[in-house]
Amino acid sequence: MMKRVFTLALVALALTACKKEEDDAIELDEIVYRQVNGSFKYTLPLNLDVNNDGQDDFTFGNVLVSDAAGAHNLFYIRPLEYNQVLLNLQEEVSLGHWVEALRADEAVEEDLAKKQQWGRDPGFVLDLRQTVKSEVFYEGPLTESNTLFVGVRLMEDEKYKTGWVRLNYTVGSDEVEVNDVAFRLTPNRPLKAGQQ
Repeated sequence: MMKRVFTLALVALALTACKKEEDDAIELDEIVYRQVNGSFKYTLPLNLDVNNDGQDDFTFGNVLVSDAAGAHNLFYIRPLEYNQVLLNLQEEVSLGHWVEALRADEAVEEDLAKKQQWGRDPGFVLDLRQTVKSEVFYEGPLTESNTLFVGVRLMEDEKYKTGWVRLNYTVGSDEVEVNDVAFRLTPNRPLKAGQQ
């Protein structure tokens, strides 16, 4: 009997000594990074599932456009569902806007003063135009540098998660490479282009 009373007293003491932990969630600021090592061209688009949830988040493709200056190929990234791409609203292409060209360590964020805005429209990265004389002209963010970061936002649980996609283009090629991608798990927090 004494053992039971002693055991009950110990249990009661242990319960009163335990203090209730507060329900403070620790916010993890983790970045998800992965290699893609894919490419896209006129006849071969690329679908990208950034967060590996089994649903494509972005499509990379190329559209053939013909105008008074001749035929040309426009390479683009198109957000699917409610995802977004960082667009440069200062410069227009015949079908929309160029993406905002980001360099390594630049903040991936909207800047309305510079006319950089998140959008659900396709963002164009490169325009290849071949003349009748077989001359090739290049226009767009990927012509200034052969490597470019494109700002992207993923919609998850009705919140946006900021990220980037690295593209590469070699002059003379008919395709654009998609090297890698990263996004921050914490919603509505920017990161820097190339940050892993």
